[in-house]
This record gives sequence, structure tokens and C-alpha cells, in this order.
Amino acid sequence: MSALALCELGQRLFGDGDRSGAAKAYEQAVECDPTLVHARYNLATLFLHLNRPEEAQPHLETVIDAVAVSYTHLRAHETPEHLVCRLLLEKKKKKSKNKKKYICTL
Repeated sequence: MSALALCELGQRLFGDGDRSGAAKAYEQAVECDPTLVHARYNLATLFLHLNRPEEAQPHLETVIDAVAVSYTHLRAHETPEHLVCRLLLEKKKKKSKNKKKYICTL
């Protein structure tokens, strides 16, 4: 089964209320294609729904690194799950600014 098909399966299972089955499908999709951002985002969101933010964080960081996410967009759609995305984006921006400051002072 392709990564995209596994991601779609995860969406169907999530919609049917099978959180465990959805998590397995998303995890298999990510294993099959680590660059499939949609599967990583869905898996991270599912982990947040399950109150497992530690497991969500690496997937959200990958999504943020891979996709240009605007602060305004995140604020417009802010839910508890999106709040985590926004906070990670802000953290990434701060790290980027700190690196630039360090480079400039050398």
C-alpha cells in the first residue's frame, strides 16, 4: 500500500472514531514516505488529540520545516492543536534569529 493510500486510510479511520487504527495507518505512511507532510501533520494532530504532545512535536517540527506556514494563518485557525504549531513556529523563528546574531558577532 502506498504512503498516500495509508494516509487516506488513516483519515477514514479517524473519521470513524478509530484513533488507534488511524495512528497505525499514519505511522505506516510516514515510514513508507517520510517526506509526506500531510501524514506527519495528521499524525501530530492525532497525538495532540490523544494528549501525547511529546510524540506530536517532532512531526510538527518536520511539517514546519517543510512548509511555509504564516503566523496569520495559524492565528486564524487557532485550536489547541494549532496553538502548538504556532508555538513551535515562534520557537523556530527565535532560534533562527539567535543564529543570525551569533554569525554577525563573529
